[in-house]
Amino acid sequence: MTLEEARAKVEDWLVKTSLYEEVAGSDVSDCHHAIQALILRAKPFDAHCVECKRAATFKPDLDDEQRGMVLHGTPEYVKQYCLRQNLFTVTATCARSAAHRMQFVFRHHPGRGVQKIGQYPSIADLSIPETSQFVKVLGQDRVRELNKAIGLATHGVGVGSYIYLRRIFESLVEDAHKEAAGEGEEGDDEFNDWDEDAYKRARMDERITMLKDYLPKFLVEHPQLYGILSKHLHELSENDCLQNFDAMKEAILIIARDKLKAHEEKEQRATTAKLLQKIGSTMKS
Repeated sequence: MTLEEARAKVEDWLVKTSLYEEVAGSDVSDCHHAIQALILRAKPFDAHCVECKRAATFKPDLDDEQRGMVLHGTPEYVKQYCLRQNLFTVTATCARSAAHRMQFVFRHHPGRGVQKIGQYPSIADLSIPETSQFVKVLGQDRVRELNKAIGLATHGVGVGSYIYLRRIFESLVEDAHKEAAGEGEEGDDEFNDWDEDAYKRARMDERITMLKDYLPKFLVEHPQLYGILSKHLHELSENDCLQNFDAMKEAILIIARDKLKAHEEKEQRATTAKLLQKIGSTMKS
């Protein structure tokens, strides 16, 4: 990892990397560049401010003495200076109020790597605004489970976080099943040409194909998502789940965004239809 590559990763290390996850392995050069990038941090980033209760821009605070040593020292001096750092905190301040701050703690284990060991606010707290928008299409319980999954993954609980993601996925498929079977909001119990027996016999990937007209496009295009989420728990290690968690979470969020977009478009069409109907009635009168 070069210094440029490390500097490009700093924002992710601060706001996305889970606790106790390595940002650099045992390679001395990687550790040196990771620490140097964190010391040189200067690029503002956007995140949810738990005090403002809205999105805000945060600017990392700089230690002028540390920064001066890194910027003006010889390459070998800078390397040794960085590798002597054992425990250090990165603080970032909200652009709206200097009293609103975020903190991130990193530890350098010589010969073992650089690890993130602390953060406030938590990743789960920062994710709440991103997930709360999906209440109208996922429901409060499923959004709560999504937040639990994020919180568990943040604290290194991989298998538990996977279980919550799988529950959300299964509920999305079941919603589509009810709609396809004529058991939607209108309460119509007629199955029409729906083959319920075939559905019950089908594997999950086959069910997704059967429900393709009722499911978000992204889910239909990636039926293997359930295959990943539904592997037997004894086949998965905590590390396996944690390594794959971000990709699985983002897939769930894409599906949620697709559902939200469809829901909002449906609402907009209904509202516009009512307005046009009102205009038509007024013109007739």
